[in-house]
Amino acid sequence: MGIFLTQMKMMIDEQILMAKNDRKFESVFCVGDDWQSNACINWANDPISLFAIGYKGAADNLVKYILLKARDQDTMVYPILFLYRQYIELRLKEIIREGNILLEKDETFPKHHNMVSLWKNVKEISKEVFKNEEELLDLSHAEHVIIEFAKIDPGSFSFRYPESKAGINPLEGMTHINIRGAAVHINKLSEDLENISLGMSVYREWQQDMWSSI
Repeated sequence: MGIFLTQMKMMIDEQILMAKNDRKFESVFCVGDDWQSNACINWANDPISLFAIGYKGAADNLVKYILLKARDQDTMVYPILFLYRQYIELRLKEIIREGNILLEKDETFPKHHNMVSLWKNVKEISKEVFKNEEELLDLSHAEHVIIEFAKIDPGSFSFRYPESKAGINPLEGMTHINIRGAAVHINKLSEDLENISLGMSVYREWQQDMWSSI
């Protein structure tokens, strides 16, 4: 067991012992006296971006741990890629929703998990929103990463469960995944998605200013 996991187990064991000694059964999801550990939730009107940032940040931190310690990659590969996929899906959906608002379409983001379908929607919306800057919109690498990801995890289950509902291993035939390489590709994809999201945020502010002046 790695040093990090050993320390975590010791901390958990200590908390369990304290709970037994105090015979206290506090709520699992409560506010604690150690304010530094208290996470604020339900404070944002639109939390989709917070979820996306949180998933990616958690995956990035796990990758940093593996690259630093050179251990636990065989177990952490699953949560890492699951978290990255969650980030990608949420960011795509946010872009679709914001783009539809900009284009004054009465549509929100789709509720499915099909990354390729979401990506096609993002491309169409982005080309329309940034039609005067289309020469700056090179999405070839982003498309490459999303298609590659969708091949092995089309429905957001491949890194969540060891087998499908039909009892099939979704990663059958694969023997290795280079976590560093995957993280590099996904972070490059993230740059493209964040730039699109940021550009739409700027246009949304202009749109709101225009609406407020009418």
